[in-house]
Amino acid sequence: MKRWLVLFLVCISWILVPIAMAAQAAPVRIGIIDTQKIIKDSKAAKDARAVFQKEQVKRQAAYAAREKEVVKLQEELKNLDATAPAELRKTKTDKFNLEAKELKRFKDDLEEELRRKEIELTTKVIQDLNRILADFRKKEKLTVIIYKSSAAAYDEALDITDRIIKIYDSQTGKKP
Repeated sequence: MKRWLVLFLVCISWILVPIAMAAQAAPVRIGIIDTQKIIKDSKAAKDARAVFQKEQVKRQAAYAAREKEVVKLQEELKNLDATAPAELRKTKTDKFNLEAKELKRFKDDLEEELRRKEIELTTKVIQDLNRILADFRKKEKLTVIIYKSSAAAYDEALDITDRIIKIYDSQTGKKP
């Protein structure tokens, strides 16, 4: 019986000692960020989005001009006189088919390029944010920074998003 009591006390001490040591450890400090809000509200991200949208408008205008030419060719083909020579009809049909195919390729290339540029912009913003978050975490002695989308529930006092936006805008504003 004594042996069991000693064994029981040893086991309890093995359990309680780590718990007591953990309780004496430094408190866990957490920060929560909302990346969607940062991308939506920060001046630097808005500026990057504006550049992207200008580029998108230019490319869509180029596409619209080419599309107009294809529509014009289609109308010419449709309005061809029934008495028009077969050779002329074949030439116009071939030209229309070629232009329509090139227009589709142009559109596909345009969409792919815009998708790639959007990914590049987002990647750059995320890289900048990761660098800022690492510095902020060290400076503020936070244990961890969690994305809002990963937190089921949290105290709003833990949200550091607005502070990160200010830092992000100030740091990107200094760049030429």
